[in-house]
Amino acid sequence: MYDAIRQFLPTINSLTKFPSIPTYHDLQKDGTLGPDHVQFPLEQQVHVTEKINGVNARIIQFPGGPWIIGSREDLLTARGDLIRPVAHSIPEQLIPVAQRIAMHFGSTIRVYYFEVHGRDTVKAGAHYGAGWRLIDVCHINDAHSRMTWSPQEAAEQRHAIQEWMPWDDVILHAGAMQLPLVPALATMLGRDLPQSVTLTHIWLNQIAANTTLMPHLGGAIGSPAGPAEGVVLRLADGSLRAKVRHNNYQRTKQVAEARAAAEAKTKTHMEAVQ
Repeated sequence: MYDAIRQFLPTINSLTKFPSIPTYHDLQKDGTLGPDHVQFPLEQQVHVTEKINGVNARIIQFPGGPWIIGSREDLLTARGDLIRPVAHSIPEQLIPVAQRIAMHFGSTIRVYYFEVHGRDTVKAGAHYGAGWRLIDVCHINDAHSRMTWSPQEAAEQRHAIQEWMPWDDVILHAGAMQLPLVPALATMLGRDLPQSVTLTHIWLNQIAANTTLMPHLGGAIGSPAGPAEGVVLRLADGSLRAKVRHNNYQRTKQVAEARAAAEAKTKTHMEAVQ
C-alpha cells in the first residue's frame, strides 16, 4: 500500500487540494468589491460558518489506515515518518487527529479539511490560540483509476471527482469522531442572502455583533485580541461556496467615502472659482 501511494504522490496531492473559494461579491483589481455576486439557488439552504483566520490543512485517509497530512499546497508528512516538518505547526497539531481518524477508515480515499490556527500559523490566526477546526470532508470517487493522471490532469478534473459530504453528515461525522467543527453561525435560504455590497456589509456586521460565536473583535475560539476574518457561505452538498470578509467590505466602503469626499471637494472648488 505505501509503495503504491508513494508512486503517485504528485497526483494525490493535486486530487485532494481544497478548492479556491470565490468572494461573494466580485473582487476588483484595486481590492474593492463590484456589484456582481455569487448566485446561490433561491430555495436552497445556505450554511453560514465562521471563516477562521488560520492556515488550510488536510488529512488524506486511505483504505487500510495509511494517512498523509498536507498544507493547502503541499504534502508534509505521512504515517510512519520519522522526521516531521514544522510547516506552521500543522503536523504537530494534526498527527494525533490523523491517528484517531485512521481507526475509522473506509473503502475510499477520504479527505478531511481543517483550519489550523495559533502560534506560528498566520499573524491574525494567533489571536485564536493554538488549535484547529474541521471545515469540510470529501471522498475521491474511483481514486484508483485516477492515479494514472498527471498532476495537471488531476487539477483540471478534481472538481468533478471530489464528492463532498452533505453538511448535516459532516456535523454527525465530526460529532461521532470528536472533531471540533468550524463554528456555525446561521442557516438561511438563498433568497434571504443580502444582494448589494452595502447590505452585505451591514449583514456581516450584524452577524458578528449578534452572536457569541464570532464577536467582531475576536474569533469564536480564542482571545478577543484580533478581528474575525468573516464568514463562509456553503450549500449543503458543497457544490457552491463563497467567502464574505470584513476587510473587503471595509476597504470598499473607505474607497467609496474617499471618492465622494474628493468629488465634493472638487465641486466646492469649482463653485468658488465661478
